[in-house]
Amino acid sequence: MFKRLSALIWLRTQIFITNKNILIPVLMPYFMVLLLKFVMNTDSSKGLDLMSLCFSMAIGMAVGSPISAMIAEEKEKNNLTTLLLNGVRPVEYVISVLFYPVLISMANLILFPLITEQGQGSCHNRERTKIRHEVHIRDGFSRVLSGNCCVARK
Repeated sequence: MFKRLSALIWLRTQIFITNKNILIPVLMPYFMVLLLKFVMNTDSSKGLDLMSLCFSMAIGMAVGSPISAMIAEEKEKNNLTTLLLNGVRPVEYVISVLFYPVLISMANLILFPLITEQGQGSCHNRERTKIRHEVHIRDGFSRVLSGNCCVARK
C-alpha cells in the first residue's frame, strides 16, 4: 500500500510541477497578501481583516482548484481507469488527491498569520503604536501649555 501511495503522490508532484494552471492559484493568495500588506496600513485590526480575506481566498483557490484540475487531467489522459485496473484502491487514490491540498492548507494556517504579523508581532506593533500615541499626546499637552498650538481662543 505504501509503495502505491508514494507512487501516486509522486504523480501528483509531477502534475503540480508541470501544470502552471494548478501552481498559479496556489501561489496567488501569497502575492495578494504581500501586495495588500504594502498598500494598506496594517495595524492589528486591518491585519486581521487582511488575513481573513486572503485566507478564505487561499482555501478556495489553493484547495478547490488543484483537486478539480488534477482529476480532470487524469480523466482526459485516461489515467484513472489505468490506475484502477492496475490495483490502486479508491482509498489510496483519494488520499493521494487530497495530500497536497491538505499540505497547502496547513502551510496557509502557519504562513498567513506570520505574513500579516498577527502572531507574536502584533503585540510588538501594539506597543509601538501605543508609544507613538503617548508621544503625540505628550507633545500636544506641551504645545497647549506653552501656547504654541492652533487652538481657537475666545
